[in-house]
Amino acid sequence: ANTSTQVNPITLIWVEFGTFAPLTGSKDRVVHHKDSWNNVERTREVGLECRGQVPIFKVFTHAYAVTGGPGGMTGAGRIDVREFDGDPNAVQGSGCTPPPGVIAPFGKWKLVPQGGVTSSWNPTPPPNTPKGTVHTLTIRGDATSAFQDDIEWDVGIETGPGLVNCADGIGCVMLYTVVKVDLTIGALTDTTEKEPGQYLAYEKNVQPANGVRVTEQRVLPDNFSGYDLEIESVDPQDNAKNGIIGINDTNNQAWGAPKIRQVNSELTYAPWVMPVSKSTDARDVRARIKLRGNGKEVGDETCRDFVAFTVVEVDVTNPVKQADGNISTPTSAVGDDGNEFAFSNASPGVLNIEWRMKVLPDTANVRTDLTGKMSWSMLQGVGNSTLSWPNGQTMTYDTDHWEALARFTTLPTQSDDFGQKTCELDITQNMRISWIQRLIEVFFDRDATNHPGGVAGNPNWYYYWSQAYPNPNMTYDASCTDAARTPAMLYWSYATSQNKSALVIGPPSLGAGQDYGVGTNYTGIDWFVESIVHEEKHIDQISRVDPLVPVAAGTSFQYGWSFNQATHNHWNKGADGQWGIAGTDDDGNSTTDDAAPAPPFEPGHGDDSNLTHATWSEWPASWALPSPGHGLHPIEAEAVNWGNSQVSEDQYLAKDWAKPGKQHATTAWND
Repeated sequence: ANTSTQVNPITLIWVEFGTFAPLTGSKDRVVHHKDSWNNVERTREVGLECRGQVPIFKVFTHAYAVTGGPGGMTGAGRIDVREFDGDPNAVQGSGCTPPPGVIAPFGKWKLVPQGGVTSSWNPTPPPNTPKGTVHTLTIRGDATSAFQDDIEWDVGIETGPGLVNCADGIGCVMLYTVVKVDLTIGALTDTTEKEPGQYLAYEKNVQPANGVRVTEQRVLPDNFSGYDLEIESVDPQDNAKNGIIGINDTNNQAWGAPKIRQVNSELTYAPWVMPVSKSTDARDVRARIKLRGNGKEVGDETCRDFVAFTVVEVDVTNPVKQADGNISTPTSAVGDDGNEFAFSNASPGVLNIEWRMKVLPDTANVRTDLTGKMSWSMLQGVGNSTLSWPNGQTMTYDTDHWEALARFTTLPTQSDDFGQKTCELDITQNMRISWIQRLIEVFFDRDATNHPGGVAGNPNWYYYWSQAYPNPNMTYDASCTDAARTPAMLYWSYATSQNKSALVIGPPSLGAGQDYGVGTNYTGIDWFVESIVHEEKHIDQISRVDPLVPVAAGTSFQYGWSFNQATHNHWNKGADGQWGIAGTDDDGNSTTDDAAPAPPFEPGHGDDSNLTHATWSEWPASWALPSPGHGLHPIEAEAVNWGNSQVSEDQYLAKDWAKPGKQHATTAWND
């Protein structure tokens, strides 16, 4: 297609929009609009032929809105004529071979962008250019079209009086539609999407339920229809489809079906990209989107976009993972391995947790991409224990694996700060397709004494188990040979007052036991708690029995109901209203009818009333006997029954973070 004009009797200029493939309709003329210059150009060719002598002329390209389109193409116009032969500043050789007898030369010319809309060539002295020499002009879509074919790009000739346009439809005029097609991952930039590319990491032997959501965005004009969207996995080297990633159409639309459902708005189509197998090297796969019309791709490279991927398989070798992903059958840490980790018995205690993993493919390119970009973290801390990374939190490569060591120093104050924790891998360039995590459990050394609070020297088990069942009046006594004691009952005396709320815990409460050989068998922390509950019943008995005697300072009853005494004080005055025989000095202390602080005393003589059970000394006659009695003294039988009713074996298992203990290794209390 060409046009010509006779500028003067000896000049003929031929101009055309160069050598195109045959056009099948305006759908072939689509310009891609994106935010960056790269990969969005649309190139057309301009052929020039000069015949004769031309004193001065300009060849114009002009882009503007057609009738009915949006007015004004300056500034942020819809098409920007940007480059000539790839360089906006290049000086291109050209010229005409004059007819015989014509000596005047033809000029050089170059493209000069003018406001992003109009460009021209200015003549300078030439070499000659053969007929039909093809040069290229590049345009870019700066904004999306309002409707289809609303942009006209033409070429014309100015020889002095003005522009001589080609006639529409003969090759010098092109109608264009500017659309937007952009394949994105989240808010990543085009550069980040492609180089060095994104890493899809999946865990070995774990098929993720979902992949990375890749969003395709497009802005289309109102009357733009009949287009399909195609997203595929391709090898960037040869564009052949491969099986490294799979693309799941989350809109449940079959491939090839029209996917443009709305117009004149930004639409989002979001499939999932999932790994099917791992890469062989870095950036060896990409997801590509193509816009298709009339059964073929439109816009060439200007209407396609892609994101680059590397699919890696992550094999975490430490912490160890159980088959079900839980800690139901834990593996104790040996050194820094396993999924159960305990603070050392040093002071302060130290907890080391090392994450080690292999990343495949283990190539130099992959290692380069991932260096400095992988780390791990524990989503929950260990209370007020101090976290540090001796070699840095960023993973380093060692021989065939990546590793990073976390260190917690000083045991936490609270028992609840131990227990299950979630460790999680973080890859900076990973568009997460699965949570690569490990569950671990953190313990204290049961028999060490390096807890951070309480009484120095008390064992860790006493310090932390006391939080599982706290009693503010409880103390630990390493010399105590019982699991627990109630001093106010065991050491009751006429001479000395006892703390009636205090109870003492001894080392035997650490192990296993059964109260007096009857009732429930307890182990570990549950034996500890039941021992406390048992003694709390004795404290309750003291609080209930003391009011049965007339407690008064300086009397036989000043310390309440007596226990473990050869002469008890379980008396009330008789009918005569006096201690012993009224008017008689029964105890020979020269005082009549008194109740001396210690035996011998008058209470219990004459008609005084005995409050003690006929069979069981120290048990009030007014109280019902406990059932079952177990063949024990009622004081102990009631405490046994109470403890068994309040505590069951393994009831406090979930509070036991001792090593050994009920949550360490198996549920046995001592492994």
